[in-house]
Amino acid sequence: MKVLMISGSYPPDVCGVGDYTYNLVQALEKQAVEVMVLCSTDTSPTPVPGPAVLEQRASSWSPLCAITALRHAIADFQPDIIHFQYPTIGFGHRLGPHAAAVYGRLKGRNVIVTVHESKKAHILRRISLLAFNFCVHILTTTSAQAGYLRRVWFYPLRDKISVIPIASNIPRAAVTAGTSSLPVCTHFGLIYPNKGIDTFIEVARQSRLTFGPQLRFRIVGNVHPAYLPYFECLRKDARDLNIEWVLGSSPEEVARLLYESLVCILPFSDGASYRRGSLLAALVNGVPVITTSSAETPDDLIHGYNIYFAGKVEEYIQYIGELLDPETHQSISERCRQLGQKFDWDHIAELHQALFRRLITARAVSTKYSQLNK
Repeated sequence: MKVLMISGSYPPDVCGVGDYTYNLVQALEKQAVEVMVLCSTDTSPTPVPGPAVLEQRASSWSPLCAITALRHAIADFQPDIIHFQYPTIGFGHRLGPHAAAVYGRLKGRNVIVTVHESKKAHILRRISLLAFNFCVHILTTTSAQAGYLRRVWFYPLRDKISVIPIASNIPRAAVTAGTSSLPVCTHFGLIYPNKGIDTFIEVARQSRLTFGPQLRFRIVGNVHPAYLPYFECLRKDARDLNIEWVLGSSPEEVARLLYESLVCILPFSDGASYRRGSLLAALVNGVPVITTSSAETPDDLIHGYNIYFAGKVEEYIQYIGELLDPETHQSISERCRQLGQKFDWDHIAELHQALFRRLITARAVSTKYSQLNK
């Protein structure tokens, strides 16, 4: 089986969907799927040790450049499946992915797209999703988003939309990971607006009045160059709080830092869901999470049982206080770890393979039927 994976971002680019694509590719390669990655010219498909993948580059994501890159990839690789990961930071607002998807279908290829985010996107980006109605299948990562896509943007493909959840881009910490001398409250994820980092900073400020110096606060993540001014504003706002900023760490180091933490504070503007890799990373490592909820928050995230939901800063402070109790922390931590066990890359890759096989078989049957009727 040959799969052409198309992503505007790929490590070492700073992009959550790019990280997702890399991990999916590695998991598929482990299961003997041959993969080519089509990405931007300034990224490398083999940024860290792992199975080697073939590569194809797009000089830009304008429609002409994207179609040209796809045409060369098809000629060189002859893929059974063309799989777009959308959106990514690398694609930006350009329409190349959409044009390339249409081109792939016109060439009779099995073209699918995983839509990672749509409801919060700019209205023009959401309208551009209509081009993906040419695809043979649409994937998304949560049931709530699948329902939205069926109702609004992919009604003609409503029966060809399915859900495959993401897995954590961060592994479980090694058993040798230790604990910090002082309890650490951690925020983890890409640093850009709408991630609630301003709320995290305010929680750090208010916790001084409640807990004194017995807590440390740490922000772990990466900064895309486009958001450097925002990052500098955050650091300026937090300069009196002695917050530790840890940037550019390896996945293994992030796992260690999470494992050492008392709690992971993730004040998402749109609520917790399983498309949030930072949430999954905390669960996999058994770290209690204080976050926000919304209509899209899964039912198995239960307040006070395996997670805490907060709105006001005072509520974050209250739940931090509860987690300072060792017995409470241990019970919540164990339930987080149990919940995180289902977000495994090998399982995610198997689900993708099953879909790919169905699509390849359906195309083969359709081709044979067409030939018989000539």
